[in-house]
This record gives sequence, C-alpha cells and structure tokens, in this order.
Amino acid sequence: MKWINRHKNNILIGIIILFHLVGSIGLAIPSAKSYFLSLSSYNLLLSFLVVLIAPGLKNPRFYLFVLFVFLIGYSVEWVGVHTHFLFGIYSYGKNLGFKLSGIPLIIGINWVVLILVTHSISLKFLNHRIFTPVLAAIFMVGLDILIEPVAIKSDYWSWFKNQIPVFNYVCWFFISLIIHFIYRKIRLTEQNTVYNCIYIVLVVFFSIQLIYL
Repeated sequence: MKWINRHKNNILIGIIILFHLVGSIGLAIPSAKSYFLSLSSYNLLLSFLVVLIAPGLKNPRFYLFVLFVFLIGYSVEWVGVHTHFLFGIYSYGKNLGFKLSGIPLIIGINWVVLILVTHSISLKFLNHRIFTPVLAAIFMVGLDILIEPVAIKSDYWSWFKNQIPVFNYVCWFFISLIIHFIYRKIRLTEQNTVYNCIYIVLVVFFSIQLIYL
C-alpha cells in the first residue's frame, strides 16, 4: 500500500496513457472502430475516476465542487439542446452512453474533468486571480476546437446543417470562465501533474483522431 501511495501519480498517468493509446489503436482499425466508439463513455468515466483520486488534499468541498460542476455542465447542455439558447442548434448521438432527457450523463462528468485539468495546466504557466481563469477558459475552447470535428464523425453529437457556430465557442469560453472563477474563489485549485497529463493526452488523442476523419 505504501508503494502504491508513493507512486500514485505515475500509476494514474500510466493508466490514462494506456487506455487512450489502446483507444487510438482501436479507432484506427476500421473493423473495430464502431466497437471502440461505443466504449467512449467508459473512457470518460475512467478519466473522471482518475481526477477524483489524483488530488493531494482530500477536502470535502472538492467533492461538492465536483457535484456543482456536473450539475452546471448537464444543465447548460440541457438548455443548449432543448432551447438552442446556448451553443447553437445541436443534438447528441448514440456513442456517449445513457441519456437523460436527451443529454448523456457523461457530458456532466466531462465538464468536471475539463474544468479541473484546464485549470491545473493553466497554473503551470501563471498563478493569478484573474488571468489564470481566463487562460483556463482559453484552454477549454482550444480543446473543444480539436474535439468538435471528431465528435461529429464519431456520432457523439451533430450540428444543424453540419456547421459548428462560432457562438458555440463563445458560450464554452464564458461558461467555463465563470466556473473557473468560482473554483479560484473557493480556494481549491491545484497544479496537479496527473491533471496536466490528462490535458496533454486529450490534445494528442484528438489530434490523432483528426488524421482518420
């Protein structure tokens, strides 16, 4: 147990890299692609479990914040899909798992993962009460730009007339910016090597997927 605790970060990083590497290989094989796409929600769930385990400090407020971000993430997606007031006109496909009212529950979890990892990697560059949340929101939008074309081809979600509106990125930026400011305000932010690795792995993973579109 002491060995596991001492090497916890390396173990978690290894798990994240391994699962995304296997996923990249599986998605590159035409006959296996549909099967691996159907497992996408489980890969997101794994990342979520890793971000829960990774923090050095176990603070009950951290788990309340996780729940808060999950609810906010799910809620804004519900508003987006059902009213088109946020993001644009879009709907979810079949490869993100169980849906509640048309929204995959894993999407709320995805918001949690992205908020935590983008804030962490932003802290690697600067630690400022205003500029760190802004940079984190920029990292969120940057990752979304990579994900969008892959998501459409992977039947995660689809856009009206297959066009991604600029409004989507504007909403991503400002909604995530508000959450990042709250995260900063409640003093739970942490520059975590596991979180940083997850962000880098996601960038590499979706960049590779763009090749196979």
